Amino acid sequence: GGDVKMSYCLAVWLPYPLITAAITIAVLSAVLTGIFLIKYHKASITTPMPFGPFLSLGGSITFLLSEELMRITNYWCIL
Repeated sequence: GGDVKMSYCLAVWLPYPLITAAITIAVLSAVLTGIFLIKYHKASITTPMPFGPFLSLGGSITFLLSEELMRITNYWCIL
């Protein structure tokens, strides 16, 4: 429920190419955190992990680096 609402808010807040970067950063940070927690026996593979904090992290990083990310995405769109 809440993750979908937060994703919608990010989509309204960030322009199109940047929302994909925000979600990518969120997914990668969640995966790395999950691997770290499993490796150091703080969680198991079945332990639920909320995705909202990672969406917030991805949105914040994308917002702070928006000019650089837009430059990168425009470069790749031209190629």
